[in-house]
Formats: sequence, structure tokens, C-alpha cells
Amino acid sequence: MSGPATATAAARPAPTPGAPLVVLIHGVGLGPRSLRALSLALAQRSAPVLVFTRRGYGRRAHLPPPTTVTEHVDDLLTELEARTVELPVLVGVSGGATVALEAALTHHSRVLVAVAHEPAAGSLAPELRNRIRQALDDAGGVGLVRFLVGEATWARLTPRERTTIARDQALIEADARAFAAYEPSLPTAATDPVPLICAVGERSGQIRREVAERLSARTGAPIVVVARSAHLPQLDAPATFAEVIVTQTVQAVTERSSV
Repeated sequence: MSGPATATAAARPAPTPGAPLVVLIHGVGLGPRSLRALSLALAQRSAPVLVFTRRGYGRRAHLPPPTTVTEHVDDLLTELEARTVELPVLVGVSGGATVALEAALTHHSRVLVAVAHEPAAGSLAPELRNRIRQALDDAGGVGLVRFLVGEATWARLTPRERTTIARDQALIEADARAFAAYEPSLPTAATDPVPLICAVGERSGQIRREVAERLSARTGAPIVVVARSAHLPQLDAPATFAEVIVTQTVQAVTERSSV
């Protein structure tokens, strides 16, 4: 397998006519508002976008978060089915990437492609899982978010974003449990190709690169490095991440039409 590609904002492939719906899935602590810049960047590239609001956040704040990643996936697919969405492009970041990953692993016939940016990976990356659990135990929900996003991104968060994270500490702690306990449904033998892209930030730590490499080795999914980004590309480099999404969408459509 060739080395991972590094995406920049230089090239702008045009989406094909009738482009599939891009479904954005937010992570833990930073809800659907965190995806606004990415949504705009995709809209500027004529990509149809839906921001999926996970339970416990935004317009669904009155609902408790799911207790398992499987429940998250079922919740997502139920909403897409209600909207008669077929073969979407799933794009998840952090916890949202975990949902996108599991959807691609367990419902690959219902997903065109899933771009999973730095998901949890269970026993495939025990050192990451242990660090997440330790951050949660040591500093609660706020400490977990700070660990996940990294100090550079944390320092750039607005006062409003930090206030919201502090306010939602109990939600974050409840939400995080599903991802801390997650075990991916990895293929154990030759199966249909997994419609997955493993995305990782150029500025992310080595452990995140290792997780992408391990997922790639087990699924055959390519790795894409998002330039100028760490764990939250929707905040760090939304235009660049939009290019990754559009490029992978065009490629997935082309590959599917050639089958």
C-alpha cells in the first residue's frame, strides 16, 4: 500500500451532478454548531450537506445520549431512512468518526463511503482507549474534551465554546462512555470492501497515526492526512477537510459506477 496522501486546499475537484448527500457527524462535547464552517465550505463546492445532531445535543438535547455505538449507528440510519437518503457519504470527527466507522463496518451496503477522522478503535488501540479513560477519570468531561482536541486547538476555542463545554460536562461524561467501551466490528476474513477512508490530522500525535494505520491494515481502507489539522479539522482546517470530502466522494461515485 502506498503512503498516505496529504490533502491541501490547492485542488478543487467539482462534485458530479446529483452528488450524494454528505452527512456530517459531530463528536463529544462540541455539538452540531462546530460543523458550521465545514458545512459552508462544502456548500461552496456544491455538495449537499446534512448535519446529523446526535442525541443529547442541539435540537435533541432533551434526549439522553445512546449508551453504545451500535445504538448511535441505528439512530443515524433511522433518521436517514426517514429522510429517504440512500448511499450517503458519512463524515465523522472524533466520536462522530466512531459512528461513521461502525456504520461502514456493519452496514457497508447502505454507505457510499465513510470518512472517519480519528475515531476510537477499542482494543485495536488500547493505549488510546486507556488515555481517554484516564482523562475522563482525572478531569471529567472538560478534561476529556481538552485532551481530545489538544492544547493548540483548545487555546483557540471561543469563550462561548468553553462555557458550553463546562455547562455540558455531565452530558459529555455520559456521552463518552459509549465510545470508551467501543469495540469495532472489524472483518475477520475476506469480505466485501469496507467503504472507509481513514483520515488523520497532519498535526495530530503519533498515536492517532498508528490508529489509522491499524484500521487501514484490518480494513484495506486508504489513509488521508488532512493538512494543517489536528483532531478537529472542522475547526482547524475546514476548507482543506472539505476538499478531502469532495475528492473522496467523487472517487467513490466513480468507483461505484465502474462496477
